[in-house]
Amino acid sequence: FPERYHGQLFMANIHEHAVLVDRLERSGSGFIGRHGETFLDANNAQWIGFSMEIGPAGDVYVLDWHDADICGKSVANKETGRVFRITPKESAAKEWPGRYDDIKAMRDAELVALQTSESAWHARRARVVLQGRAAAGELDERTHRRLRRLLRSADNPDHRLRALWGLHISGGLKRVQLTQLLDDADEHIRAWAIQLLCEDMSPPHGAMTKFVELALNDPSPVVRLYLASALQRIGHEDRWPIAKGLLTHAADADDHNLPKMLWFAIEPMVATDPERALALVGAGQLPILQNYAARRAVHADGLEAVLVAAGAAEDNGLRARLLNGALDGIGGRKKVPAPEQWTAVYAKLAKAEDKAVTDAAQRLAQRFGDSSATVAMLNKVSDKGADIGDRQRAI
Repeated sequence: FPERYHGQLFMANIHEHAVLVDRLERSGSGFIGRHGETFLDANNAQWIGFSMEIGPAGDVYVLDWHDADICGKSVANKETGRVFRITPKESAAKEWPGRYDDIKAMRDAELVALQTSESAWHARRARVVLQGRAAAGELDERTHRRLRRLLRSADNPDHRLRALWGLHISGGLKRVQLTQLLDDADEHIRAWAIQLLCEDMSPPHGAMTKFVELALNDPSPVVRLYLASALQRIGHEDRWPIAKGLLTHAADADDHNLPKMLWFAIEPMVATDPERALALVGAGQLPILQNYAARRAVHADGLEAVLVAAGAAEDNGLRARLLNGALDGIGGRKKVPAPEQWTAVYAKLAKAEDKAVTDAAQRLAQRFGDSSATVAMLNKVSDKGADIGDRQRAI
């Protein structure tokens, strides 16, 4: 359980008995962690740090499991867990009036003001208190106006997000207001508006229309990631147009989050409508999903749909990915019954001017019991002049 602080990630490593630092670098829709220095080494081999929090004074608190056996099936010592506080001799944390006051005793206006504090701990705790007061019906009627003013006028994007979160957890945002935030200039405000609109799994019609537009046109990979995540909270029929827009962004093909998050949303749709799903990914710009969809379609008794799509495709790269996806789906099964349209499709694929396509088609033909394909593979094994990889695959 790491704790982020000024672009750094503090994380306890249970096997090293240490607290490590990773430095976060923005990459596409998310971040990449680079190894930093070792922040702290424990002098006890039973020190097992596993959760970290920054406290109100800027200190770091670490939970210590404290056990000699961290990989066994039982907990050897159930009474030895401890909490450590890590603090410098001279703290660099800034002092300000009220830093050590009881937050629960503060007025609502003071809690709103804490959303602009340099201390993330104080801002978080203030929001929790506001949430509790809202649930008990004890919130000052001016509190939501103050939070909305902060959301509208703050120059600091962190402060705007804190105001947004405070409004949401205290019931101060209507869905129409969240929908309006989908046009905000800040990518993180747009992203969080998407997430909050989908929390109850029933975003309003206006938001759904805007989601389709954002999926196609939003320049931010962060917004596209939140849309891909939100798809799992939206009904299947409403996912299609949003997914179609997200699939048009070729720049996302190498993103370390987006293709897989989008796949989690599309995967159940492949099983229910293989033809439509194959057409969707086939027209898109995320190649890995073409292979995934073909494999999943085979598992859903859609092998013929995959082969027909491969035969109809004009791009050889798409053809190869669909065919290899079909082979992945078939797995180790031998003598799979050939689909009705396979003969016509194979005749077309065998003439392709792309070795990846013809090889994959031949391997499928062999799986379907085509003796001529088997003979061709045996000949390839015997051909000492053939590529060694091709000979191995033939075996």
